[in-house]
Amino acid sequence: MIDGATRNLVDVLQRSVLFSEWPTDALPLVAQRFRPMEVGAGAVVCAEGQPGDEMYIIEDGRFLVEGTLGSKIVRLAELGPGAVFGEMAVVTQQPRSATVTALTDARLLGLRRRDFQDLARTYPELGVSLGRIVSERLSTSGRWRLANERLVLHSFDRQPGEVALGRDERNDIVLPDPRVSRFHAVVRPVDGGYQIVDLNSSNGTFVNRERVGARPLQEGDEILIGSTSLYFDRTGITRFSRGGGIKIDAIELTKTVGKGITNLDSVSLSFYPGELICIVGGSGTGKTTLMNALSGLSPATRGHVLYNGVDYYQHLDVYRHSLGYVPQDDIVHPELTVQQTLYYAARLRLPEDTDRAEIEERIVEVLDNLDLAERRDTEVRKVSGGQRKRVSIGVELLTKPSVFYLDEPTSGLDPGLDSRMMDLLRTLANQGRTVVVITHATRNVMICDKVVFMARGGQLAFFGPPADALEYFGVSDFTQIYRLLDDQVDGWDARYRQSQHFQRNVQHRLEEQALAPRADGGRGGRGERKGANQTNWFWQFIWLSVRYLRILMRDWLSLLVILVAAPIIAVVYALIFKRDIFAPTWADGGDARQGVALLFNLAVAVMFLSAFAAARAIAEEVPIYSRERLVNLKIFPYVLSKIFILGLFSLAQSALLLGIVSHQVDIPGGNATLLKVYGALVLTNLAALALGLLVSALTTNGLQATLIVVVLLIPELTLGGATVPLSQVNEIARALSLGMISRWSLSLLGHYVDINARLDAQYPKNDFASQFDIDPNVYIVILLGFFVAALAGAIGALKYRDVR
Repeated sequence: MIDGATRNLVDVLQRSVLFSEWPTDALPLVAQRFRPMEVGAGAVVCAEGQPGDEMYIIEDGRFLVEGTLGSKIVRLAELGPGAVFGEMAVVTQQPRSATVTALTDARLLGLRRRDFQDLARTYPELGVSLGRIVSERLSTSGRWRLANERLVLHSFDRQPGEVALGRDERNDIVLPDPRVSRFHAVVRPVDGGYQIVDLNSSNGTFVNRERVGARPLQEGDEILIGSTSLYFDRTGITRFSRGGGIKIDAIELTKTVGKGITNLDSVSLSFYPGELICIVGGSGTGKTTLMNALSGLSPATRGHVLYNGVDYYQHLDVYRHSLGYVPQDDIVHPELTVQQTLYYAARLRLPEDTDRAEIEERIVEVLDNLDLAERRDTEVRKVSGGQRKRVSIGVELLTKPSVFYLDEPTSGLDPGLDSRMMDLLRTLANQGRTVVVITHATRNVMICDKVVFMARGGQLAFFGPPADALEYFGVSDFTQIYRLLDDQVDGWDARYRQSQHFQRNVQHRLEEQALAPRADGGRGGRGERKGANQTNWFWQFIWLSVRYLRILMRDWLSLLVILVAAPIIAVVYALIFKRDIFAPTWADGGDARQGVALLFNLAVAVMFLSAFAAARAIAEEVPIYSRERLVNLKIFPYVLSKIFILGLFSLAQSALLLGIVSHQVDIPGGNATLLKVYGALVLTNLAALALGLLVSALTTNGLQATLIVVVLLIPELTLGGATVPLSQVNEIARALSLGMISRWSLSLLGHYVDINARLDAQYPKNDFASQFDIDPNVYIVILLGFFVAALAGAIGALKYRDVR
């Protein structure tokens, strides 16, 4: 039986990266070698240049790591509970290469060199663990929860000249990060100094948080490539472990919508790296609003969010690739297999120079981590709800994000799956990620480091350890907290701000951060998306098109309708209309009015087929679009991929429709006229296709989009000018007809078959004459205008989603 103090030490050791994989029964004897230490805020635990004889594990509190570069002192990292520092001096017996200062009152566990050596002899696995840590540091893979000390990656004294940086092993500085391009950037000597040049990388090179193409380097400049921070001085390029990923500070976040409705009311929070945070509360309390404000998906209207002390909203470019975001809706296409889902996500998110072998390696790693290897070739729609959610998480893990947001990932899962999902999130947090999850289930809240309770009106009712929440609210069960928050609507925020929990869990954490005044007076807002990445739009278009084609090919019902509808309609037309309706006179069997009806039916048929197919294209994947847009998706190639693939099917539909009809009905003018008629149908097709995409971009589900398309197409039937000649309708109807695609399509088709000459010969009064007597180029321009206008509208509608 071990006493409470030893039990506490064992718990601390298990949270550290050194002992996280050790069996619990081996730790009590190890714990006795560590000496507990209490340090006050401002105390220097390690000083740069001093000899180091002790390493430390943080039990509680927060520490700042600083190093000297030339004449500048650079802030390198912040460390929290579970982090290890000082280990390199113990192993190498070299002087400390960084200064570690306590930001808060803190508790440490210290291990001297001689005790470490004794333990390593008794427990060889300790030496193996520390050896692995050292190896990972030297390979620059970046284990985020460690404060491994300074490593000079390149010395200009020993190796003057250019320094290449990138993912490929042939670079001078190799950065094995999936977000880094193969040859990412180069540091070049110029005019007695050095400059860094980005080599058209996919995800960019940042100097002091500004994206650069080419820029002179100054002493102490921070270079951020992927998830790796490098520091420049005139002697070389240095790397420090960032130690703890990303700390998130939210200061007075407020979100108002509509006519002053408050969804988030002055919420302040602070999350440490490696923490698992649960956001809970009743429906409509602002949980998703808070998460969207923290992630930047929908920024707060007031207040600001800091990532590692940097204004996140003003530096979205820097951090967007460090984020994973899994919304309530699945962000995967159900028609694709698990492997295909991850493959296309990798093609869109990873640098375009990532080859298939590298992508396959990442996919295998993700599938193994999520226990999905056996479901690799299974369609997403055929896996269980829990597995489907894990696939969504896998999409995000491809880029090894430092921050993970998940909106109700356990919704709809049974208690067993719910528990397994929370265990997975705990594992992700233990790897050094900051994990923020919204949940309604309180069964597994105790697994979290901190819990956020939201009350009505977007008030923060509590933030702190789960056990403290029960004490704070004076209850024994989390479900009772919900009842309290429902019974008393107002005053929760004020009560919490006056509590010691607010002082300890929010105010003290925020005070660690030196908050500089903001030029915008503290207003939130969305950072600029332009220039967010240099992803090649053409390659995005290619992979989006390939993925969309694959999706359509696997959606058998929709594919069947697309392929069969046109022939069925064509056969019906062939049965209704006589062969000679386009003959010049009655005596030859001609009937020009029937000819007008056939041309109109052809135009309307291709319009309906195209618009209906396009109506679902965007609306049914809004969650996927929103997530990919937040990473690097460009709107134009996205919309163009829909136009391209659906356009190919539409071209085939028009060809089948016209081919079958022309086999039964003689089209005057032979193949030359037939080709023109086909061209007119193609233009009609494209205009209707763009209209369907516009509707799809304005809506959020396929059924809604389809119903709106029906409403929009009904006037096309009545105002197209075929049922009643436009010369016989009133001015209002005639004005409305100007906005009908079918009117101009009919006019162009009628012009090509010279329908006016036939009408004049067969009817004493040609009421249709004015509809077919304009230069056909005018009709073509108008139809193209419909296409361009609707396409621009769809792009604008999607762009509007960025600023809502």
